[in-house]
Amino acid sequence: MDSSPLSRQPRVLVAPLDWGLGHATRSIPLIQSLITQHCTVLLAGDGPIEVILREAFPQLEFLSLKGYHIDYGRNRWDSFGKLLMQIPKI
Repeated sequence: MDSSPLSRQPRVLVAPLDWGLGHATRSIPLIQSLITQHCTVLLAGDGPIEVILREAFPQLEFLSLKGYHIDYGRNRWDSFGKLLMQIPKI
């Protein structure tokens, strides 16, 4: 068996942003594709993202990764102001 770096399975970390559940749910087909391509996939996140990904892929290793926990406003301008104020933590 060849042990050169090119013969090993690629290791891929998938850590969707916690700016809403869309990032996590849109990652599911990507993760499935990586598994199909024989990649070693590691998942990371916290909160609801962790729940979704663990449920979809219970067989994969999961790492704890604290998110930014972004808050949004009730409308476009309120959201813009809130996001602006959260830049230091991002």
